[in-house]
Amino acid sequence: MSGGSGNLIGVFIGLFIINSLNSAIAMLGINAFLQEVILGVMLIVIVALSEYRGSRKIKA
Repeated sequence: MSGGSGNLIGVFIGLFIINSLNSAIAMLGINAFLQEVILGVMLIVIVALSEYRGSRKIKA
């Protein structure tokens, strides 16, 4: 969580993925609270994987 860089295309791809996941979860009929929990856990996992990938690039 030391800051980072991004680009506009990455932002739009991220928004598209999150919106698609949210729509898919809603279509499954899962209640609103669990939708938020699922999306939150997915975001945490994605950020953790991104940090892990970034730390491996620096060491290599």
